Amino acid sequence: MAVAHAEASSFAGDVHFLDLGPVASAHRLPDVIAAGFGLPHQSIDPLPALLNHLEDRHALLVLDCCDHLIEPVSVIIERILHRAPQVSILATSREMLSVNGEHVYRLSGLAYPSDEAADRSAEGILAFDAPRLFANHVVANGYDIEITEADALLAADICRKLDGLALAIKIAAARVPSFGFPQVASSLQSGSWLRWLGQRTASPRHQTMAAAIDWSYDLLCEEERAAMRRLSVCQGLLTLDDVCDALRGTLQSRSDSLQIVGMLVAKSLISFETTEGGGRYRLPNLIRSYTLEKVSSPRSMPVTA
Repeated sequence: MAVAHAEASSFAGDVHFLDLGPVASAHRLPDVIAAGFGLPHQSIDPLPALLNHLEDRHALLVLDCCDHLIEPVSVIIERILHRAPQVSILATSREMLSVNGEHVYRLSGLAYPSDEAADRSAEGILAFDAPRLFANHVVANGYDIEITEADALLAADICRKLDGLALAIKIAAARVPSFGFPQVASSLQSGSWLRWLGQRTASPRHQTMAAAIDWSYDLLCEEERAAMRRLSVCQGLLTLDDVCDALRGTLQSRSDSLQIVGMLVAKSLISFETTEGGGRYRLPNLIRSYTLEKVSSPRSMPVTA
């Protein structure tokens, strides 16, 4: 949304934002996109009329939350770009669309200091985006005590455990006025915090971190879920051989493991990081906590007669 606002003048204000999250079925997509451009509802396929409408437009179309409709969204986007080359599309998804002309921008979490950072003062820590956002939301939620250096160190630790993700930071910060910095930091050791309630008026999938991750986890096939559960017990950075060894017995062959790992990386559920010793894999802390809870929950175990 910030990019759309920043680029609005480049498109003479012809910018359209559509949240696809509530769209449950693929056949409604053309209607939803056409309605976003103010076109009347049609009983027949609205896509030809939409393409005619966009053919000579210099417009920006923002499609948010494409994950659950990735294939039909990709087909429509490619048809729009072919017919209306002056239309630009900004789409958000955990997975690439894999269409012609796509340029991927990967969003990382907000910056936070490393555990070995030299400057451990409150001022130095709060110079980073993640702990500064955390502190600002702590104050906004009614914490009227001065944030000390010890508090700032705990804020940095919390942000590291939350991978710098803004939604998780805001949810955790709201607990500090009731429980304090140390208790919130220690609560992140278990998965129960994933169900802390966030903003009351947020969409259902953004009210808790568990709901936010459910959104992606529920789209996985059973082989991908099994691999996630298996990898959740592994800590730290893993080589590709480490990953394949961990998945041995869960998947039939190394080839199957490579395919599933590639799909999980593509869906942003496993991180691939380039290091001096080569590429390394890890589950982000939030995803690992979520998947570990799936492993330990009786509801996640198969029921046999």
